[in-house]
This record gives sequence, structure tokens and C-alpha cells, in this order.
Amino acid sequence: MENDEPKPWQAWLARMQAHRGLRLLGSLAVAAVGIYALYVMAGHVTWSEVKADLQAVPGSVLAWAILAATLSFASLGAYDVLSVNSMAPKRVPSWVSLLTGASGYAISNLLGASWLTGTAVRYRIYGRRGLDFAQVLAVLAVSWSAFWMASLLILGALMVLHPAGLAAVLPLSGGAELGLGLAILLVLGGFLLWIGRGARGFRLAGKTYNLPSLQLALALMAVAVADLIFASATLYILMPATVTTSYAVLFVVFIAALTLGIISHTPAGVGVFEATIILGLGAVGRSDVLAGLVLFRLVYTVLPFVVAGLGLAVVWLVQHFRPAPKG
Repeated sequence: MENDEPKPWQAWLARMQAHRGLRLLGSLAVAAVGIYALYVMAGHVTWSEVKADLQAVPGSVLAWAILAATLSFASLGAYDVLSVNSMAPKRVPSWVSLLTGASGYAISNLLGASWLTGTAVRYRIYGRRGLDFAQVLAVLAVSWSAFWMASLLILGALMVLHPAGLAAVLPLSGGAELGLGLAILLVLGGFLLWIGRGARGFRLAGKTYNLPSLQLALALMAVAVADLIFASATLYILMPATVTTSYAVLFVVFIAALTLGIISHTPAGVGVFEATIILGLGAVGRSDVLAGLVLFRLVYTVLPFVVAGLGLAVVWLVQHFRPAPKG
């Protein structure tokens, strides 16, 4: 009988992958590479040039960007409202889910490691409402699945419609782009039809949970579409008009930058996100683009983090002075 025990080198590799310190060093290394790439792409731009471009941004532009970011985070909070109500009906007030969801994403957007930071924030709140750890994980999993389904929906639709300028960031022939877009939409549509034919479930942490119903999945996707549109609109508003002649192009670049930032596991995708945006928009060496990215970080990452701290303080105070419901 063949020995199923892992070889010494496999066991060593598994220990290295699970080591928190090494994983942190890996994230920092990726961030360093991203920041260096960003430095190279900045060319000969000086801080004084970026500062001048920052000062030239009208207050009305900042106001519109803050509004778009606010609507994006409201959509992020709505993920939790829908997910929690489906798993634990009437157990968590909608306003608590809304604040907790938006705050969780605001904190994980800045600190990174969303499965750790986002889960910790939610468990701190939802645990007092009777949700166990596996249910909190399921809430986050459902939210992320809605995010990716919405990303595929919009990307597939853009590839099918083929708006002007999209070929610059999707180097495919017209037929290949149309075919890939239709394939994405067909797969997504097939999945929705599959869950619409009956109850579907998945196992997580030893427990079985039902997948969202078709109605809930569509509602979550609608919320996710709104989130992606408002998040990308925040960047679109802050970018100079000369590099954002097509919103469709910026959206595709934004999704690519967001995806690479998530995969990198670096805090806020720092360096990786910015470098992808600059490269995707063909804006190497432009101080006004760097200024727009600085403002985007302030409006969409730093400001929500500060507001999230205040929001969580409100939720914690309310729950501290109001006993948690029994059962």
C-alpha cells in the first residue's frame, strides 16, 4: 500500500505557507515591487508638480467624488443587509448590518487581508446577535460571490457591446471579444438558472448552508453592480479628462487594478493598484494622474476608514447599553 504521508519537503513547504510572518513578508515584498513599479512609471514627476495638480482640483470635483464613494459604501453595506437577513431573519436590525458591512469593507480596504479584518469586524457585531463564526464567514462569502458575479456581468456586457476605445485595454479581435463576452454572460446566466431550479447548498466549517435563491442572487448582483459603478465613478471623477475619454475603458482598467490588488494581499493593494491604473490608462509620467490617484486614496480609502471607526463606535455603544436578543 502506498504511503500517503507527505514527504519532508512537502511538510516544510506547507509550514512555510501557513507561517503568518512569512505571509506578511510576502505581502510586503509584493507591495515593495508595486511601489517601485509606480516610482518607475512616475518618471521625472516631482512632488511639487503633484502638489500643484492637487491644489488645482476644484472643490466641486471633490464633492462629487465623495458622493460617489458614499453611494459605493452604502451599496457595500447593502451586501450585509441582504446576506444577514437571508441567513438570520429579523435577528440583526438592517441599520446595524448596513453600518457593519460598510465599516467592515472600509477597514479591510485600508488594512488588506479582507478575510481576516472583515470577518473580525463582523463577528464583533454579529456575534452579539447570535450569529456564529461560520455564519459570519458565510455572509462574507456571499458578498464576495455577488461582487465577482457583478464584475463578470458588466465585463461580459462591455465585451458584447464593444464600446469605443475598449480594444486599447482588451487586445482581442472583434469576433474574439464578442465570443468571450457572450461566453461569460452564458455561464453566468446558466449559474443563475441552476440556482433558480431549486435549493442549492454548500458546506463551510462543517456546516451546510443554502446558496442564495434566484431572487436574492439577483438583488445581490444589483447591489454589486451599483457598488462597482459608484467605486469606478469615484476614480473617473478624479482623473483628468484627457485620460478618461471612455468610461468603459476606465472601468475595465479599474477592475483589473482592483483584482490585482486583492490577489496581491497587500494593504489596500498599495502600489499594485496605482501601477495598474497608470499602465492601463497609458499615463506614465503624468503628475495630474498621480494627483488623481492620491485623491482617490484619500476619498475612497482613508476617509471611509475614519468614518468606519466612528460608525463602529456607534454600533458598539448601542449594543453595549442594549442587551443582545436571546435565542
